[in-house]
Amino acid sequence: MKKIIFAVALLILTAPSFACDETCKREQVEKKTGEKIASYLSWQFCDETKESFLTLAMPSLEKYNEQNHNGIAEGTRRKAAMRNTRKYIDTQKDWLAECDHYLKVTQKGHIFKDEKTTQKIFTDMDNVSAELLAQMKGTSYTDGFTGLDTSNEVAAEKFDTLFTSIRMHVDKANLRGGDLYVTR
Repeated sequence: MKKIIFAVALLILTAPSFACDETCKREQVEKKTGEKIASYLSWQFCDETKESFLTLAMPSLEKYNEQNHNGIAEGTRRKAAMRNTRKYIDTQKDWLAECDHYLKVTQKGHIFKDEKTTQKIFTDMDNVSAELLAQMKGTSYTDGFTGLDTSNEVAAEKFDTLFTSIRMHVDKANLRGGDLYVTR
């Protein structure tokens, strides 16, 4: 009887060691795939990266879009501002994609709600970056009826698509009651 009680107690006390935590999952991935995961990556780091993007980067991009694409006359676009903003978007996407990969391989999900939402936001980020690059290289758009330059409107439309995708993600997260992110 004592042996049975001792065995049950031992099982109960050692049960948490059977669970695979983040470190265990990281080691499993590295062993299985041979991929070396950066030491700074963690679930908390990725959560903070996403939160920083939603609360700091997005308002900054919205301000840039408002100042540079909404209602500004032809010829006032600045290449340096477009280049810096494009690099900023690309860097943010790289960080988010690295975290998304880490979360996926450690079976924690995706950086945004799911694969579809994450890919939509990444595609929208790529579209904004590509549009800024095209305009830096001299691409311009004209209205077929008036002949006016509509390049600002095209860029603003790409930004608005990105902002809409992110707002939809934030709104859905807030409605679910988890991953609450309130942008300033």
